[in-house]
Amino acid sequence: MNDNYINQKLIDAKSNYKTAIMPLVAFTVALLFSQTSYAKEHTEVSSSQMSDVKGAKYSRHNKMKHMIKKLQLDSEQQAQIRAIRKSAKVKNKSSIDSLKRYHKELNLLIKAEHFDVEAVTALHNANQANMTQIAVTKAKTRHKILQVLSEEQQVKWFSITERYQEKRMNLSK
Repeated sequence: MNDNYINQKLIDAKSNYKTAIMPLVAFTVALLFSQTSYAKEHTEVSSSQMSDVKGAKYSRHNKMKHMIKKLQLDSEQQAQIRAIRKSAKVKNKSSIDSLKRYHKELNLLIKAEHFDVEAVTALHNANQANMTQIAVTKAKTRHKILQVLSEEQQVKWFSITERYQEKRMNLSK
């Protein structure tokens, strides 16, 4: 009789334990899923924002390291490519500064109480020559870099840049 009494008390204790714990478990699971969905919604970062973060995966420095590793560049090629990129950076300095001013002005127009289509169009048209100059300098730089690479390295480079562009297109969807 004593054993039955003890067993009954254990069964009662287990059922009370389950009924007390179940709402707590349900609440914890709900909280966990809400935090992960919040994190997914609020941690998406554009590639332009990533380049602003020091040591970011997409920084220019890491892209160069990636190129050196994947293309197996020798020290002479590395030096030539660094010189080409440095020269392009110096040539583009004023254009980049102008582009930064353009983006600041554009952001002011976007934040205005009333959107002014003519002002945005005028701003864009005024900066068209600058944007064209930047695009031409980028194309020249890439062309010069290609001249430094061997044929096999060029094939690898095109493969890498193609994959990178595909990733960027998939991120924008």
